[in-house]
Amino acid sequence: MFLSVIKEMKMFLILWIGQVFSIVGIGITSFALGVWVYIETGSVTAYALIAFFALLPDIILSPVAGVFVDRWNKRKVMLICDIAGAVIAFSLVTIVFVGQLEIWYIYLAVGINSVFKAFQWLGYYSSVSLLVPKQHFGRAGGLLQAGETFSKLLGPLLGAVFLELLGVKGVLILNLVTYSVAVISILMVKMSKAKPESTQNLNFIQEMRDGFKYLFGLRGLVWLLVFFMCVNLSVGTLESLVTPLVLGFSNSQSLGYIMSASGVGMLGGSMLISFWGGPKKGKINMIVIFGVIQGLLVVWVGLLPNLWSIGFALFGAMFCGSVMAGCSQALWIATVSPDIQGRVFAIRGSVAWSTLPLAFVITGPLSDNIFEPLFRSEDNILVNTVGAIIGTGEGRGAAFIIIMAGIFIILITTLFLFNKKFRGIEGRLLDKTIDSADNKEETVGI
Repeated sequence: MFLSVIKEMKMFLILWIGQVFSIVGIGITSFALGVWVYIETGSVTAYALIAFFALLPDIILSPVAGVFVDRWNKRKVMLICDIAGAVIAFSLVTIVFVGQLEIWYIYLAVGINSVFKAFQWLGYYSSVSLLVPKQHFGRAGGLLQAGETFSKLLGPLLGAVFLELLGVKGVLILNLVTYSVAVISILMVKMSKAKPESTQNLNFIQEMRDGFKYLFGLRGLVWLLVFFMCVNLSVGTLESLVTPLVLGFSNSQSLGYIMSASGVGMLGGSMLISFWGGPKKGKINMIVIFGVIQGLLVVWVGLLPNLWSIGFALFGAMFCGSVMAGCSQALWIATVSPDIQGRVFAIRGSVAWSTLPLAFVITGPLSDNIFEPLFRSEDNILVNTVGAIIGTGEGRGAAFIIIMAGIFIILITTLFLFNKKFRGIEGRLLDKTIDSADNKEETVGI
């Protein structure tokens, strides 16, 4: 049975392997550049801005990109975008060899790369329904999440090693090599074309509007979007502050181990969904249960300045996050028609991720200007109360913010647990899907 699954998913697996190489290369580079920026500046804000510029263009352009991805050949879209990523990586290598690498160059490079990522991500994700039989959508969703997980797992671990052995130059050259592997894998893939809609009489704005109409016609998925928007606000906060939290009492090598522990957790959750496929019914219940557990574990991350404690808590939190994301991805793939997935997935990504850059922008100044100074001072109400539990000094302001982020996840998940409309999403999705199919001429403008 396992071999038959591999055979049925062969083309997707070839594509997936190439993208994993590229994603891991990006993870290694992101870790190395992030550590370099934080050590050079000592600023959480400067560090968090890397993630901000890496996400913002992607979020803004995704709805626009979705229209084009639905029209264009998805294989060519991925190929062009990966080649562009390689060119950007080569440009950074050149700048480093000249000896003129500055922080604003990094912001500019990740920002431009994010523009191409908006198209590449949509081409990659919307190609699943063209490469994978419907019965394997759950496994494919888990593998997509697993690909991101490998970046979280190997990126920090190898990033710390290669930064020490090769320096920034070597890390950037390695990134260029991994992009090349991704390009080769795309060239090997044979992909059927989605049957395009009759777009001759549609204009650009109309097609974007059709994507929004289709999505909001599936009201259950809108509730799911709102839930993940709230969770992602806390996840973005955690991602911004783990580096200053750990470097506050340890070094970059320990940080690499800690970040890899979170990657192992993500990998475990992703592989669970990949091999299992998730429950046939009850995916929403799985999301809620693992959401509460994730919130508790995020609180745990901030409690003690101890590598083992932080590593274990991050492992568990990311495991829960992968299970939640895998269940959600399976619902989206199974519900949305392939010929409009580019637009719908673009809108979904923009909305769900919109709170991540917000977290990056907020947490930096909060940490640098408010909570870090408070927890480094000798006498104030936070030091005398919360500080007696979580400790004081460098990194404990970041720890306090992380604890608040975990509490927020618990509160939000609890609120959604008592929301009947949210709990009943799966029961209504089938009816909504049928209604969307019946009304497709009106919905997608044919």
